Amino acid sequence: LRTARDEFGRYPHFVFMSTASVYGNTSAPANETAPLAPRGWYALAKASAEQIILEHGRRYGLESTILRGSNPYGFTTDIDIPQGII
Repeated sequence: LRTARDEFGRYPHFVFMSTASVYGNTSAPANETAPLAPRGWYALAKASAEQIILEHGRRYGLESTILRGSNPYGFTTDIDIPQGII
């Protein structure tokens, strides 16, 4: 990011793919204003990275978008194996 800033005179728009697991175990759908309650190392790492990105934006003007996708589901998903499909 710093190289891009130095080369172009500004930061690029940064897109970070996080995870819906940063909300923890919820019984209702979470929205962007729901409190973060990560459970497990993966969710904790994603939530921490989000906070670092947001702080970088406040301090240095990094424009960012954070996407919180849920479990992927597609053609190769085996529905006979419990996977936490949402």
